[in-house]
Parts: sequence; C-alpha cells; structure tokens
Amino acid sequence: MQGEKINKLKTYNNRYFLNKGIKNMKIEFSKNELKTLLELLYLGEYLFSFSENNYTEKKNKYSKLMQKIFANVEKAELKEYVERFDKNEICFSRKLDDDEDVQEIINNHENISFWMELIWRLADRDIEKKIGSEKFSGMDFSEQIEIRFEAEEVYEREFEKYGLKNLKILNTDLPF
Repeated sequence: MQGEKINKLKTYNNRYFLNKGIKNMKIEFSKNELKTLLELLYLGEYLFSFSENNYTEKKNKYSKLMQKIFANVEKAELKEYVERFDKNEICFSRKLDDDEDVQEIINNHENISFWMELIWRLADRDIEKKIGSEKFSGMDFSEQIEIRFEAEEVYEREFEKYGLKNLKILNTDLPF
C-alpha cells in the first residue's frame, strides 16, 4: 500500500475496513439486544412525539429507519413488540406500553423534567424581576451561573421539603 492514502480504519468484529469502502453495514443482534434496541426506539419516539416543533424531515428519516428495524423484528421472533398498521407501515404494539421497566423510565423522566423545568422557570422569573434581563445578560458568565444556582437552590430546597404544598397562584378564578 505504498504511496496510497489510507482513510481511518474502523474496527468491527476484529476486522478492519476502510471508511471509504463502507456503503452499508450489517450488524447482528441477539434476540435480547434487539429487544433492548426496541426499548430505546420506543423511548426515543416517546420523547420525540412531545416536540412542539414540526420536524417533518427528521420525522421521515426516523420513521424510515424504524420501519426497517420493525421489518426485521417481525422475522426475529419478537412479533409481539410490533404490529402492522397497514400493508406498508409497522408500528409498536402495546407490549412496551405495558412494560414496567420502560414505563418506570418514562415516569422518572417526566417527574425529573417537571421539577427541573419548574425550578428553572421560577429562577428565571425571579432573576428577571430582581436584576432585570438586560443587566443580568451584561454580567460576567461566572457571576450569572452563581446567581442562577443560588436562585435554583431556593426552589430545590423548597420543593424537596414540601413539594407543591406551599406553591400558590394568586388571582385564580377557578369555576368551583
């Protein structure tokens, strides 16, 4: 190979391939690994489905890849995880909806996301109210971080101790 430029080598199953020569890659999965991949796809699709943006191009890419994987799942004795929606579309069955481990991951994510988002928004509101967004953005980055952490810590301690018990919304006209 004298005089030839060699692209980076990748190791795959103890064999070396030139990056330039790889157009398609085959990966073998055990049944358990494929089930794990399905769980990851399910969790990713769950998260993606809550996006407020319309990522049509990305959604189409993800959908095509998932269809490819689902077609192989049908062949791999894991049919209970997918079902045919119509002739051309395969989707998740209800199996992962009922999987306790997967649902625990989702519930933990939602719980942590709720508290973090609430803390961040309240801290932002208080910083803007006390300092002002213009003055705050003009501060040194390390000073901004310190102020933000201090504001967030107030709410973290409060919510860890009391949850939502002490949170009150003023001027609420509830119909009951």
